[in-house]
Amino acid sequence: MDEADETQPPEEWFFYLLFQTVRRRDLAFGAALEALGLNLPKWRALSVISRLSGCTMNELAEFTTIDRTTLTRTADQLIAAGLVSRGGAAGDRRIVRLELTPQGEALFARALQAMQGFNRRALDGVSAADQETLRAILCAVIGNITGSEERAAAIAGMRRPGQA
Repeated sequence: MDEADETQPPEEWFFYLLFQTVRRRDLAFGAALEALGLNLPKWRALSVISRLSGCTMNELAEFTTIDRTTLTRTADQLIAAGLVSRGGAAGDRRIVRLELTPQGEALFARALQAMQGFNRRALDGVSAADQETLRAILCAVIGNITGSEERAAAIAGMRRPGQA
């Protein structure tokens, strides 16, 4: 930012720059995902299902922040492609549980490598300390928005609330 921009209060630039960062990253990373037959909603769903070692649709919605209509369609597409299986939760058949299939695990592993390489390039020149500071700042902002530090920590760590 130039000198004039540095005088603007954070509430005028913080979310704008955050949106610009995420949107530009999504556009660039989306091209790499297309080569694997994925798009961003499918990638996010696979990532959450993998990270949580299976999840419910409610958990998938919480961690992907994808609207339910798109999320249901995305889950159905992943199931039809043989990447995800759908089953009932033990003790409550009303709860749908999603799990990666072996084919889904293999595709996720390839996409994860692409994402890690992309993110390393995007973070080039940003120190580990600055990355940790940014993580703490974003967790605080998420906590302020959600009204829950525990929820913010769970989102940031992509883990269920109450899990260590």
